[in-house]
Amino acid sequence: TTLEDKTALYFQLFGGVLMPLGDHLRVDLRGTATTFSFATEEVTYAQQVTIFEGTLGVTWLFDVKPVH
Repeated sequence: TTLEDKTALYFQLFGGVLMPLGDHLRVDLRGTATTFSFATEEVTYAQQVTIFEGTLGVTWLFDVKPVH
C-alpha cells in the first residue's frame, strides 16, 4: 500500500519567565505557540492550525547555595 503524504511546515515560538520568591522558591511561567501549515490541492500551505500551550509552576530548591 501507499501512504498519503502528511508533510507539513511548522513554526514554533517559545519563551518563559523565572521569578525568584526567596532563596529556595521560584515561580516558572512558560509558553509555546506552534503554527502548522498544511498543503492543499488548491493552494500550497494555505490551511493553518495554531496551537497554544502554557505552564505555570512553583519550584522548591533544597540543599543548594543561593546565588548572590
